Amino acid sequence: MILPWEIMRYFPFLVEEMEKRLKTLLAQQFSTLAFARKADKWLASIKNKSIERQFAERRIVESHVFLLSYCDGFLSLTKDGGGIIIYVNSESKEKLQTLAHEIGHTFHLDLTKTPIENTIPDEWEYNRRNLEKDESYCLIEDFADTFGEKWLAINGKEKIEVWKQRSNKKVQLGGQG
Repeated sequence: MILPWEIMRYFPFLVEEMEKRLKTLLAQQFSTLAFARKADKWLASIKNKSIERQFAERRIVESHVFLLSYCDGFLSLTKDGGGIIIYVNSESKEKLQTLAHEIGHTFHLDLTKTPIENTIPDEWEYNRRNLEKDESYCLIEDFADTFGEKWLAINGKEKIEVWKQRSNKKVQLGGQG
């Protein structure tokens, strides 16, 4: 995936298509996912909020970049189940997209409960044992990808750069690794 500001700079002929996709509500694109409308409402509310504030609203308490051998990123709960930790693969060339994608996954969690609970049926989860990806799993992943595009576009390069500098100067979450 290419960062939204890179599309505008390097692929101006794709800007119109990207803008159309970004304007289409998640609830329209993913009408079978009950949490898509909630994600649209939240995205509409974040333009003037810091990324730290956005993380707090989604109960994200930490984000880490580690070498992961099996995926680009994942969510984990804190020990008490009251917060979310995002892990991003340090080898990934798309760290920001992975971070944004994982934020999208917080919308199928019930953040009103402690411990935080998953609201999607267990059978929708990735079956790691059999390495099967069913239609429902792919739908959730497509939702998280599309949410991530929107989140990056709304926040923009400058706001994300400020957050990266404030959060941890050692963490490198740039688009090209």
